[in-house]
Amino acid sequence: MVVWWFESVIGFGCYGFTAHLASDEPTANGAISALNPRSWIFLSMIWRFGSMKHPFSTRLAAVQHYLSGKATLRETARQFSVGKSPLTRWIRAFRRQGEAGLEHHLSRTYTPEFRLCVVRYMMANRCSAADASAHFNIPNETIIQNWMKRYREGGKEALNPSKTGPTMPKDKYEHDSKPFSEMTHAELEKELEYLRAENAYLKKRKALREEKALREQQKKPE
Repeated sequence: MVVWWFESVIGFGCYGFTAHLASDEPTANGAISALNPRSWIFLSMIWRFGSMKHPFSTRLAAVQHYLSGKATLRETARQFSVGKSPLTRWIRAFRRQGEAGLEHHLSRTYTPEFRLCVVRYMMANRCSAADASAHFNIPNETIIQNWMKRYREGGKEALNPSKTGPTMPKDKYEHDSKPFSEMTHAELEKELEYLRAENAYLKKRKALREEKALREQQKKPE
């Protein structure tokens, strides 16, 4: 019972945080983009807690029990002493990839190219981070949310972990030489993508300047 309650609390906290990411609304501590890598690593560890501590046999048995129609999601979670959030992820992964979707991938790393592939898949199919997580067998939905936010703010260059600070896409194009009425659907999509990245970039620069000015103001003697 204690384990189930603890995992439910953890799952609820992660769900609420993910909702903030999806809505682009600021949290109590400021904008989501202000999170540093340490925060994302910590959140990732919490998010994967529900899966890491349960063996494959337990995950598979819980999923099969729920899919058999013998019990509701809540009843299944209680019976197997797991949280509803991790159980939901297991079910989604199992439906997408079968038993392979329930296996651990603790040492998996993601290249910038793979991250871009995931982001473009979401945009092309208009799917959620949860769907992309199941499709690509990525155990952490918040990682995908982070990739999408970085891409919207700084383009594909922002998906490279070695890059720091606000960036703009390098593949700029002559977007002002052609009226919107003459653009194709693909050109309009690219134009919108660029404008979003440019707007986010300018907002980030403005925020950094204002933050710097505030620090300098606070340093001045009264």
